[in-house]
Amino acid sequence: MTDQPLGLSKTLALYESLVADVAFLDAAPVVFDGALAAEVMATLVGEARLLDRRQFDKWYDLWAEDAAFWVPLHQNHHPARDQGLIMDDHRRLRERVWRMHDTSAWALVPYAQTVRMVGGVEAWPLPDSDADVIATSAISITHERTGKVTVLAGRQIHRLRRTDNGWQIVRKIMLCPAISAGMPHLGWIL
Repeated sequence: MTDQPLGLSKTLALYESLVADVAFLDAAPVVFDGALAAEVMATLVGEARLLDRRQFDKWYDLWAEDAAFWVPLHQNHHPARDQGLIMDDHRRLRERVWRMHDTSAWALVPYAQTVRMVGGVEAWPLPDSDADVIATSAISITHERTGKVTVLAGRQIHRLRRTDNGWQIVRKIMLCPAISAGMPHLGWIL
């Protein structure tokens, strides 16, 4: 049996971490840390505002260097085995921000208007970390472009890290059941 290359081992560990964050919701205590949830909620609502106002560079600054953003097609999917809509690391997030400003990206121009509503925030400290927490919230995104309105609802899972400058996003997972049914252009999902 041969050892896996370091890059593959790191990728597989990331995938298992993402799946564990989704599975956490099934085992999470019904009672959560209300003070922590209120603190985290300010970050999640601020993230939504930055995205709605197209302040993508400020939004990108919220992300940690070891960031991962995953949008599976089904909530029970595994990133090593199943196709997902989005699997971005820090570098790919930077490319996504660049694309959101690119006027030659015909599917994005004219720019859309979006409104994100974040609610039902719950948060728990992670036992194996002094700085990381896991939070979940309901999300509803209304997207309008060229007179066509799309409404997408789901649950988002954030792994956040407390820093001297506030919370950083380490992981973001969006579980949106309607995605698997097929929707128009989804490049705006962030």
